[in-house]
Amino acid sequence: MKNRSFLVPLIILLIALSLRLLLVYFDGGSVPITGDAPNYLAIADSLREGKGFSLNGQDPTATRMPLYPLFLAGVLSLPEAGMRTIQFFQALIDSLTCLLVYFLASRLLNKPNSVICGLIIALYVPMASRCLSVYSETLFTFFLVASILLLVLNQEYIWPSGAAGLVMGIGTLVRPNGLVIGIFLVLWMLFFYNWKKALIHSAAFLFCVSLVLAPWVIRNAAVFDRFIPTFTLSGITLYNSYFIPESGLGYNEIKPEHNEVLSINNEAERSNYLTRLTLKHIEQHPLQAIKLIPMKLSLLIYPFDMKWMQKDWPFKYNIFWGIIAALAIVAVVFDASFVWKRLSILFFPLGALLLSTILLYGSPRMRAPFDPLIAVFATVGAAWVWKNRRRYLWIGGIVVANVGTMLLGESGYIIKLLKNLKPW
Repeated sequence: MKNRSFLVPLIILLIALSLRLLLVYFDGGSVPITGDAPNYLAIADSLREGKGFSLNGQDPTATRMPLYPLFLAGVLSLPEAGMRTIQFFQALIDSLTCLLVYFLASRLLNKPNSVICGLIIALYVPMASRCLSVYSETLFTFFLVASILLLVLNQEYIWPSGAAGLVMGIGTLVRPNGLVIGIFLVLWMLFFYNWKKALIHSAAFLFCVSLVLAPWVIRNAAVFDRFIPTFTLSGITLYNSYFIPESGLGYNEIKPEHNEVLSINNEAERSNYLTRLTLKHIEQHPLQAIKLIPMKLSLLIYPFDMKWMQKDWPFKYNIFWGIIAALAIVAVVFDASFVWKRLSILFFPLGALLLSTILLYGSPRMRAPFDPLIAVFATVGAAWVWKNRRRYLWIGGIVVANVGTMLLGESGYIIKLLKNLKPW
């Protein structure tokens, strides 16, 4: 009998691609250009016109990481390219991410569960919907999953750690939180490898991350005369994580009492000024900063975000997130020994997300790249429920919890409780 091991990943890839292409077809390139999208497109246009990495075609900028605008510039340089072309390429990348999730699950779980995990993420509508928008999450998620997969491929050789570092470095050029995730993956090596192996592999990983980031850091040093490893929005991101904008966390807004910052023309100096201002505020009002943490964590798991991702969805409640989150909790609580033994590497990127949420802010968009990791936990939870003698009671409980949350949310009760948490 011929080896047909390629059939399962091929089917998962085709299912994922079919769903995403259907979304692209029915959307018709009509997703509004809002949020970060205008900046990404402005830089992409500047690159296409040969005017460099700039928002206005004149002044160099580091307000965004470089790779996603470069990706957009490349796609939009194709003949007759437009919004649907961007969506098409993002659908391809997202489908490949689903394939990588299947391969990752096959290294961590048994064969049937890895197939289930691949199907869960292939059919996960919130993740598929993101390929319709001009946001960097789709591209970043690909590199995040690829880096983790490389680390679990073969832990005896050094090359997977170096390759994972290269991939995570590329991911950091898409979104700056890749740098924090990379540090947490190094912590995983230090925890689970013997000391000699941990030092060698973590050094290879960090060297390769640094190698990828070096051209961007050197460029920023030449342009702004400062060490800028990521981007110049770090200051206002930190600032608005403690001086909450009227529109809510996740937006950028300078308070009237700090308008003097607007007179600083150098964006790097402006970022440094806001960082110093915020750190001084935290030092003077530590309890106020601590009191923000429950709000930030609530926004991280906020489930009423479906309208943002899929404009034709009839409910605000993200039932897809509700189900995988519930199953992931079941796995962590009731199958803890297996989860910690087999899925330990996945806890560390999630730890990076938790730390970023506490120090900065949380939102459904912040958790978006981590949905594939949650799906792996959810698969373990689903397997545990199915093997449990009271499986139907568990299934009923998860359904009731989700339906109840949805009804409370649609009635406005939960929204009233969280009225000051405005996530979008």
